Amino acid sequence: MISSTSVYDDESGVYTESDALETHPIRECERYFLDQFPSALVIRFSGLIGPMRHPGKFLAGRKNLPGPLHPVHLIHQADCIGLIAHCIEHRIEDTLNACMPDSMSRKEFYTQAAFDLGLEPPHFDESDLSNGRIISIARLVEEVKYTFQYTTLQQALAHC
Repeated sequence: MISSTSVYDDESGVYTESDALETHPIRECERYFLDQFPSALVIRFSGLIGPMRHPGKFLAGRKNLPGPLHPVHLIHQADCIGLIAHCIEHRIEDTLNACMPDSMSRKEFYTQAAFDLGLEPPHFDESDLSNGRIISIARLVEEVKYTFQYTTLQQALAHC
């Protein structure tokens, strides 16, 4: 089942696969799916980027955006496909978080992404000094041993 890291709270902190909001509708779907198919796999992807999904368009020109210091959690389409194939080949079960290992601040990344397309950069609320959430991919890296095609946001951005 393909799911989303939106199952986590927006509060600052590190979130692992076991930290999903119990009452989130997506979490309820995951639970139902795993109850029906106990040896299944749920992959919680972060934001998707790739061909036809350039992140420079996501926030360009928007004003007063919260969380300029929040880390960006994205994954390139090629890694989504690669990870699914890897999990099928290695018969991975349970639940995984999936985003690129590298991160940068929202302000830095989305400003650069808009600049790359010649678009107006987004403007952030500089008074918001919260750190944001961090999506842990420790299980993906340490147990599943998936090798990313795009390990950094800059590298992935160059291939959108």
